[in-house]
Amino acid sequence: MGIYLDKFKINIKLFDDKFLTNPRRYIFQIGICIPIFILLLLLGDIVLRAPIVIAIASSAFTIFIIPRSISSSIRRVVGGHLVAIIMGGIFILLLTLTGFNELYKENTLFRDIWISILVVLSFFIMVITDTEHPPAAGTILGICLQDEWSWFAVLFILVSMLIMLSIKSILLKKLINLV
Repeated sequence: MGIYLDKFKINIKLFDDKFLTNPRRYIFQIGICIPIFILLLLLGDIVLRAPIVIAIASSAFTIFIIPRSISSSIRRVVGGHLVAIIMGGIFILLLTLTGFNELYKENTLFRDIWISILVVLSFFIMVITDTEHPPAAGTILGICLQDEWSWFAVLFILVSMLIMLSIKSILLKKLINLV
């Protein structure tokens, strides 16, 4: 149900073939995300920076749209976010202990260089510990862009992951990879 341009390896299709054969499943899985996103946005917008909310929303996509992928496994979802939280916590602690926290807040070049290094270092740790979860990059950005350490942000991230993974676990027999 599409046009294939073989020369350029481009597939121009309006709808996924799996959707056309089983639209109810797609609608069901997408529907699961609606109350989750409403709750995340209501709570997250009140007290958290956008990157944390975006990271959690991206994790929701991974968990509910490709529930049978390795990226949505408990180890990867929780592990990736834990790596990001721990790296962010260590970084904020080091900034405070060294007295560079004021420079960090005032100098965007200094901040951006260190956040970039920290994000890439977190990727490396996720890879060597088999906890790769791409949305966790947003978690580390959100933690490092806050003015100070936030236990509420950590709790919000972990509880959100546990709730979504619990819902996934309960509904797993009904869920398929939509991608």
